[in-house]
Amino acid sequence: MKILAVDDDRTFLQMMAESLYGLKFDVAISSSYDDAITSLETFDPDIALLDYLMKGDKRTGIDLAHDMKRIKPNVKLILITGLLIREQYDKEFIKTFKKPINTVKLGEFLRSIKQTT
Repeated sequence: MKILAVDDDRTFLQMMAESLYGLKFDVAISSSYDDAITSLETFDPDIALLDYLMKGDKRTGIDLAHDMKRIKPNVKLILITGLLIREQYDKEFIKTFKKPINTVKLGEFLRSIKQTT
């Protein structure tokens, strides 16, 4: 399963990528909105983990989700946020995880998706 992780916090992004590699997922990382769009087209992920707020950009992870779905309608999207989790930020997301992420639970959730596809 190919996973694209998007977050402006490079330290968090690297730690999450290492955890996902350790769980035997194929992972690409992007630290900006524009880089994420490029990675969507070149890496062709099955799932994208999107940070809600990306510093230095007026667009949010929700904006990115809409653009990603327009480009690749079948990509599954997971929202990552340090903010208070609302019941559902947007219908595009199949799940929301609060930072700091429990990578064991994230891995279990990702494997459950893999088994249903």
